[in-house]
Amino acid sequence: MGESEPRIQTVAFPGWQTILLRCPIQTMECPRVVAYYKIGANLEITLHNDFITDLDVMALDIKRAGDTSKAMRVINIYNQKELGANPSITYTSNHITNLQWDPTTPTIITSDWNIRHPQWDSRVTTACPRTHEMLEWLDGNGFTLCNKPFIPTREDPRGYSSVIDLTFKNPAANGGNILKKHYVDTSIRTLSDHHTIILQVGEPGQTITNPTTNQLNWKHADKEEFKKALKELLEDNRDEYEQIVSEFLNSEKQHAMPDELDRATDFIQQLLESMARKAVPTHRICSKSKPWWTPELSKAYANLWEAHSHMHGWIRHFHTPSILLAEWTKLIRKSMLQLIRKTKNEYYWKMVNKATSQNIWTFCKWTTTNNTYMSPPLDQGENIPPTVTHAQKCNTLRRNLFPELPQLENEPEPDWNEHPEDIAYYSVTKREVKDTIFTAAQLNAPGLSGLTGRAWRWAWEVLEEAMYNLIRLCADSGYHPKSWRTSITVTLQKPNRDYSKPRSYRLIQLLKVLGKTLERLQARRLLYYAAKYKLFPSTQYSGISGQSAQDAVMTVTHDIEAAWNHDCAVSMLMFDITGFFDTIPHSHLLDTL
Repeated sequence: MGESEPRIQTVAFPGWQTILLRCPIQTMECPRVVAYYKIGANLEITLHNDFITDLDVMALDIKRAGDTSKAMRVINIYNQKELGANPSITYTSNHITNLQWDPTTPTIITSDWNIRHPQWDSRVTTACPRTHEMLEWLDGNGFTLCNKPFIPTREDPRGYSSVIDLTFKNPAANGGNILKKHYVDTSIRTLSDHHTIILQVGEPGQTITNPTTNQLNWKHADKEEFKKALKELLEDNRDEYEQIVSEFLNSEKQHAMPDELDRATDFIQQLLESMARKAVPTHRICSKSKPWWTPELSKAYANLWEAHSHMHGWIRHFHTPSILLAEWTKLIRKSMLQLIRKTKNEYYWKMVNKATSQNIWTFCKWTTTNNTYMSPPLDQGENIPPTVTHAQKCNTLRRNLFPELPQLENEPEPDWNEHPEDIAYYSVTKREVKDTIFTAAQLNAPGLSGLTGRAWRWAWEVLEEAMYNLIRLCADSGYHPKSWRTSITVTLQKPNRDYSKPRSYRLIQLLKVLGKTLERLQARRLLYYAAKYKLFPSTQYSGISGQSAQDAVMTVTHDIEAAWNHDCAVSMLMFDITGFFDTIPHSHLLDTL
């Protein structure tokens, strides 16, 4: 976790999640606290901006994932006067003292307090009334100081050192032995006049993998190595593979039982997943947050940090600033900034010179940020408290975005009997299956399996017959294997919305690629039959091959101008039905088909 000076933009670190007090931050607002936590750290973190709205205070409830005990509350504070056009003499600490505190919640208040007292800072002999008032409130609520006395937490180039970054814990945190370590670390290269405060809360935990994170780097995978590894794995499992092909996936088989298709699907799926873990490189989080970072910049940064260390060492030893060292540090900093500008310029010119028709549209991302922030408490309606924890937010989104289907009267029963007027069904061809696999996105967002469209394209050259017969038998038997029905849902924010409303999000289901192949193949056939037998109205444009929104706009424009030519007025009635496709009764849809 960390603290930032007044600014609107935050820095994004690969592998770390940014937590802001709220998002988006308005133009005139300047939050001075921010937090980061490592992705995959097996933590449940809940941001509490439901009971405190000060932009200089961040309250986080933190506990291990799956832990049933009460979460620990960490409050990150920047104690300073209020900002704005008409600032008052109210400090951040005044807002904390007005809160209702739960003494049973283990609580730690830490960061930049901007208060000095002889109790912990030997460079002052008295304390101001504001500091005395704050200490009275802390003592009254049982908070105790965690800092070792007289160890500076801030040193500036003028030679002044002070102890203003403080940590306090309440009796619940002290009795539970929550805070294991607390010390000032001057070795971390922050280049700030504040030193780093290290807190160890609880025992070190094990890092876990987020199942939604694609750990395999398919972009840099090698096709020949992939195929070679797949053939070797097939050879190791030759007996089981031949048994499944001969019994379940042979070309002469017309129909298959559900358990047979489930077993064949699981075998092929697990085969590719095992092979991918061996042949495909894993994603490695870059040590720097920028792609243009070079070893030369690392060396320059190390020199700058060394200059800062010499300057602060001189101040601590001689208790007076060195003008020579300060100027030297200033020159090194200036040269490093010049080197950064030069390196960025060279990197982006190199990218532009290598531009192609495939990657040129990615250049627009240079001016945009892809930071993701923790969502605020979600509104549940009037007289109902908002959801705060991760589990509560999941239930709220599921209830609002995946509503239960309405119960209808006289619900029709699907007629599965064959009739003479039914459209004849023809078995799936190998050309259909191949086209469906090879026209899908290669580097799509993978589901739980971690396999992308590229994996199945390459696997087709080795497992062509097995993959084709599996899709054919699933389609001919009217069965969708169980493993293809399992998905993981990712929540995405709609742009420029109020993110305290559940409808400001959309849910994306990540399914297995081969299961989507079967769905896409059937959708193509339905689309073909609907167009061939004129099942679509003439005014339907969406979802029809060869027609688009441009055709709809041209039709509307034509109708309007035709009416104007006959001296008529034109009125339009437009509907936007919320969740229309999510609430279509399946029985009516099947009966219509």
